[in-house]
Amino acid sequence: MCGSAATWAGELAGVTTTLKDTGNLSANSLKDALNQAVTATTTLVDDLQALEAPDTEAGAAAKEDIAALANALSEQRDTFNDTIDQAPSGAAGVLTAAAAAATLLTTMSTSVTSTFASLQSLEGGEELKQAFESADECQDFRSGS
Repeated sequence: MCGSAATWAGELAGVTTTLKDTGNLSANSLKDALNQAVTATTTLVDDLQALEAPDTEAGAAAKEDIAALANALSEQRDTFNDTIDQAPSGAAGVLTAAAAAATLLTTMSTSVTSTFASLQSLEGGEELKQAFESADECQDFRSGS
């Protein structure tokens, strides 16, 4: 799970860089960046949905948290698709869409981080917490990181 989320976060970092480069941002580069976000998010959602509940005391609760995250990310991905379909034109439209997309990226990132924190603090989730603490790929998502 952490590996998929880390790959997704890396992809979104590239999207964010594109969106912040307003001097070079065009309708085409905005669309390309949003398509990259859609593709990365679709991959993460698919990976999350494929996860089985961990065989731990908190496994069912963890699966619920992960399913909720996958649903939230799916909805947010759909917002990117809507923006792509509406294809803003002109500098003002592109900048407005880029600002909205950057805000959504922040919301998505916060959702992932919050879910990881929630998973680590589930009642009966000591095994999950230990797995997060010992897996190198989970470093960026550990509570307090």
